[in-house]
Amino acid sequence: QFRGLIVSANQVLVPPIAALHEKTPEKIQPVYLGSYQLLFYLAFPVYSSVIICTPAISRLWIGHYENTFVIFGFLLAIGWLMNTLAAPAFFANLGIGKLRWNVIGHITIAVLNAGLGFVSGKLFGGLGVVIAWVISLAAGSSIVYISYHIEHKIPVIELLPKASRKIFIACLSGIILSAFIHKQYSQLVNIMQLNAMIFIPFAIVLSVFLWIHPLRNRVIGWITNDLLNMEIRHSKSLWTNIPSIASKCKEEQK
Repeated sequence: QFRGLIVSANQVLVPPIAALHEKTPEKIQPVYLGSYQLLFYLAFPVYSSVIICTPAISRLWIGHYENTFVIFGFLLAIGWLMNTLAAPAFFANLGIGKLRWNVIGHITIAVLNAGLGFVSGKLFGGLGVVIAWVISLAAGSSIVYISYHIEHKIPVIELLPKASRKIFIACLSGIILSAFIHKQYSQLVNIMQLNAMIFIPFAIVLSVFLWIHPLRNRVIGWITNDLLNMEIRHSKSLWTNIPSIASKCKEEQK
C-alpha cells in the first residue's frame, strides 16, 4: 500500500518534466534529485520498520513465530524497496519521452524471474522462487535508475543522498541488530516483548535523524496542510514543489 501511494504521487511529475524538457531541460535534474531525496527519506525508514517488525507480524497473523514467513518478509521488503526507489527515474523517463530503459528494466524483471525462478525453485523450493523474484525485481529496477544517472551524468553516489546517510546507517544497523537479537534470544523471551525491546529504541534513534533532516519541515507541512485538511487541490504540492525542496536541502546542508 505504501509503495502504491508513493508511485501514484510520483506520477504527477510526468507533465511538469515534459514541460521542462521542452522549455528549460536543465531544470529537470533538480526536480529528479529532489524527488529521489524525498522518496529515500520516506521509503527507507518505512521498509526498514517492516523488516524489523516482521517477527511480531508473524506472531499476530499466524499465531506463532514462523521462520519461513519472516525470511520471505525480509526478502520481499528489500525487493520492493529497490523497486520503489526507481519511481522518480521511471517517471522522469516518461516525461522526457525516453522509454528504452524503462522497457529494458521490465523485460529484465520478466526474463530473470522466469529463468531464475524455474532453476532456483527446482533446487531450493519455495525459498528459491522468492529469492529469484527479489533478485529479478531489484536488478530490473536498478537498471532504470542507474542508467538514468549514467545517461544524465549524475553521480551514482547520489543514489545514497548525503542528507540521508545517517538515516541509512541507522536503518541498516537496526536491521542487523534485530536479526542478531532475534537469533540469540527468540527462545528465551516472548516474541512480542522482544520485538518491542528492539523496535522502540530503533524508532527513537531513527526519529532523531528524521527530525533533524532538512526535509522534515516540508514533510510535516505536507501532512498538516494536505492530509489533515483533506484538500485535494493541495495533495500534489509535495511533489510539484520538489525543485524548492532540492534547493532547501542544498542550503541547509551548506
